[in-house]
Amino acid sequence: MVHARMIQILMPYALIALALIGSLGLFLSLKGELWTSARKQRRRVAQITQRLDEAWTSSQQPAIPLLAAPQATRSSLNYNRRAQALRLARRGDDPSRIAAVLGMTRKEVELLLRVQTITIAKASGSN
Repeated sequence: MVHARMIQILMPYALIALALIGSLGLFLSLKGELWTSARKQRRRVAQITQRLDEAWTSSQQPAIPLLAAPQATRSSLNYNRRAQALRLARRGDDPSRIAAVLGMTRKEVELLLRVQTITIAKASGSN
């Protein structure tokens, strides 16, 4: 009788202890999965970063997106835009980059650079 009464008293405590041990086991397994997942994600981010760095260093110039499509009809080339185009050309930028920066067509920039080269050649030949 005393033994059965003791089991009745201790049974809820034993069930609570088992529930706590089970909860602790689930918590620890979840922490392990989260840690493993975070480690995998860090590896993936490092790989993507490395690929981006390699692509950036291997490309000569990054692609420059056009901000606006060139207009179909434009007024004549103003002096400010012409001066900017020549300044960019002296810096060593290629005609497609100059065209993208100034919102011109590549043909316009190439024509401007050719005219400038001819003008310089004529000026140096007459001196």
